Amino acid sequence: MQSLFRAAMLSALIGAAGIAAPSTAGAVSVSYTGIPGIFVNEVSYEVVPAAGGAAIFAEGPFISIHSGSFEAAPGDYILNMFDTFGDGWNGYRLLFTVGTLEILNTTLATGSSGTQNFTVPGSDVPLPAPLALLLAGLAALGWRARRTAG
Repeated sequence: MQSLFRAAMLSALIGAAGIAAPSTAGAVSVSYTGIPGIFVNEVSYEVVPAAGGAAIFAEGPFISIHSGSFEAAPGDYILNMFDTFGDGWNGYRLLFTVGTLEILNTTLATGSSGTQNFTVPGSDVPLPAPLALLLAGLAALGWRARRTAG
């Protein structure tokens, strides 16, 4: 029962801190934020494995700032960027993170298309220092409670 409680508490703390936690089959949650410039309705993109294959994620065109997440196995990927007018993203920026680690921060400077390589790391992304300290403190409290109860 205590281990179930600890697992639930850890899951709640990680979720509350906005940390991307790994999901099933070794996939990692990649968070994204699109920061609009002008003419965001021209912007779209897709993520494909560098080794080839179908897109694992695609979005666009947009009307405002947007964010979310998608699942990706650790490895190398290519971001294919598109602009329907052909003049680049006009200040729009795209940011990908895994946990607290920024893995991509890019834009399409000019033209109607471009690519950017990036790597999705494994699930061993370190926790931010304040959260790691909080979890260590909770573990110590649990040890102390077991010691005094026993």
